[in-house]
Amino acid sequence: MLSQPEERTHVLRSFEIDNARAREKPYKLSDGLGLHLLVQPSGSRFWRLRYYFAGKQNMLSLGSFAEVSLATAREKRDAARKLLAEGKGPLTAAHDALESLRYAQCALMKVSVVRGEKGALPVAV
Repeated sequence: MLSQPEERTHVLRSFEIDNARAREKPYKLSDGLGLHLLVQPSGSRFWRLRYYFAGKQNMLSLGSFAEVSLATAREKRDAARKLLAEGKGPLTAAHDALESLRYAQCALMKVSVVRGEKGALPVAV
């Protein structure tokens, strides 16, 4: 199901990330299996994962380097690849989780309105 090779041709090391400097144009430092660090001209660095799902290439943002370490980015990549192996898209799973969170928040707001709690917003039932 995965169209990317299972072998990693290059493993990104922490000193390579630390030495990544801003250039005139954005560039990528690859860790393999679709994971790369995008270095912007402003100097900001973002983890990205490229993958194929349903015959289309997609990209998943995993966070900035300041917030997500190399080890955490690899864990997120492995979790996304596991979802792909199960036939689920990582973005679809994230959207489903967000939708269920919104549903739960809406249900809590309805309970608050029924109880007449202060600060509750009226919600159509």
